[in-house]
Amino acid sequence: MPDLNKENDWFDEFVETTKRGLGGYIAKYVSSPDDVQGIMQDAYLRVFVALSKERSGGHSPEALLFTTARNLAISRLRHEAVIRHSMTAVSVAEELRGERSSAEQMVSKSQKLNSLMLIINSLPPKCRDVFVLRWIQGLSQRAISERLGIAESTVEKHLAKGLRFCRSEIRARTEAEDKENDLPEPRQDAGAAS
Repeated sequence: MPDLNKENDWFDEFVETTKRGLGGYIAKYVSSPDDVQGIMQDAYLRVFVALSKERSGGHSPEALLFTTARNLAISRLRHEAVIRHSMTAVSVAEELRGERSSAEQMVSKSQKLNSLMLIINSLPPKCRDVFVLRWIQGLSQRAISERLGIAESTVEKHLAKGLRFCRSEIRARTEAEDKENDLPEPRQDAGAAS
């Protein structure tokens, strides 16, 4: 059996004489020391395999090594660019999905607010005035009573009436929307065989 260590001594010497120059050459393409080391190892392995297959192949081992290293570095850069592009596309898609969700939420809130304003506007005039002054403008019951020239107990009654009316209307509208959103049951043909 041939002594593999003696057969490969030439390659060990080749690695020793080229590794410093090769490391600097690869560093022109990639910045990470780990990437430089990985490309160096891959390049040496590929060159070793290629030169072992055809000892007298006419290739300059050093030229083959540097060409292989350059091609590996470019391939790695392309791969990283594809990854970056994919990550960017994914993040943009996620952002758009979030914006669509936010837009849908804003539309939903806007619709609810419009619906509430319609309900408030349908209150009797005195009740509506008290309700708006208290819940929208934030005035106290005493300030409302002074402003409208009515008793504080009347303000309380109007507020209670307005709240009951709003709750009732919101509940009715929600139930109506739920009924609209329900899908009809699938129809079964009377003549269809079971």
